[in-house]
Amino acid sequence: TVSVLYWNFVAVFIIVFPRTTTLQTMECLLELATPPAARVMPTHVSSRMLESDASLAGPTDRPIVFTAAAVSDGGDSRGALGESLAACLLSPAAPVVEDAAALPAAVPSASSATPAAGSPVGVFLGKGAFGRVYRVDPPPPAAPFARKMLPLAAAGNAAVRAELTVARRLSMIAFEQPRAAAALPSDTPLLRVHGIRVGQTEAMIDMELLDAGPLSRYAPITDEASLADVARQLLLGVQALHTHVGALHRDIKPQNILASREGAIKLIDFGCAAVFASDGDNLTATDQQGTILQMAPERLRGEPHGPASDVWSVGVTIAELATGRHPFVADRLSGSSTDRFWALAEVIRHTGTPEECAAATEAQLRVALSGCSPALQDFLGRALDANPATRATLEELLAHPLVRDATDDSHGRLRTMLSAN
Repeated sequence: TVSVLYWNFVAVFIIVFPRTTTLQTMECLLELATPPAARVMPTHVSSRMLESDASLAGPTDRPIVFTAAAVSDGGDSRGALGESLAACLLSPAAPVVEDAAALPAAVPSASSATPAAGSPVGVFLGKGAFGRVYRVDPPPPAAPFARKMLPLAAAGNAAVRAELTVARRLSMIAFEQPRAAAALPSDTPLLRVHGIRVGQTEAMIDMELLDAGPLSRYAPITDEASLADVARQLLLGVQALHTHVGALHRDIKPQNILASREGAIKLIDFGCAAVFASDGDNLTATDQQGTILQMAPERLRGEPHGPASDVWSVGVTIAELATGRHPFVADRLSGSSTDRFWALAEVIRHTGTPEECAAATEAQLRVALSGCSPALQDFLGRALDANPATRATLEELLAHPLVRDATDDSHGRLRTMLSAN
């Protein structure tokens, strides 16, 4: 009887709803009727999970700079992969990449100087899905910086293209658009990119070094004043990314937020970003890239998504930093991305009706945040509204008392915490 009712419901659903929505929702319905051991990931969702660190690689080739002249006259021999990458970087959305040495001699920052073009890589800092990051110590008076290396073998991959395009826009804000840079407050927490260079085998992004490491190592942050300053800087950084860079991050999590011992908080790793041609205009994406456990319900359902989806990820991230665990799933959840998808579905019910998802999300948050202050609970409740239409905006969260009342003392306490570790 249950089986007959189920398939009758499916038949009615197909008749009533549009084809695209039907196909995506049908996948979820069919999965719910499947034993957990046999479940698979819906095709509208894909993820890129954080990879473990790998051993230090050998030195890279001497860089070759892609300039407008070199590309236009075909005077180099970088091959099909290089051509693909050059086309990406030379598009209107991402103008030509210049060598870091060709940038102004003085960087508009008291904390760094322009890196030397030939500085060798040094200490290995970490590895992601498509790149490796090293600390570089150039000759004085230049300050140490970080270098991210992306293999050209992955030049056709959307993640590499997104990373380089966002890096280019960040470098433009820092060096080539002084009026745009002046329009931003001096302490806007956008990652400072010194330059982008391309070699025969790898692209290199030189950026500021954030010496306190990822925020994931500091969770739980029990001092709420410090946490409030983290939230303030993170919200400002995401707001600037949307408005001035024209991109959705789509993979906000503690591992992708680096800190300096001076208390600066900045987003990194833009491989899952959705980058748009016009800064701040119509930021709506349809493909699904990112970390499953950080995705908003609308993304898990395969729906178009915009800035509100990054707000959800900010909420999950602040909840993780506050409590030391993910608000919706068990600590250190093992298994595949598929396992994570369905574990999340069982808690927040994103495969159910919007009302079911909202009720399940609110109920779980009451449990997960029971040890937090009323102000923090209210802040996270607004950020983690299951309905993107009623979810708080970045501007509304910046005006929330938890963030609005953060003072210089809050920043000082955060700096003390970061410098002590």
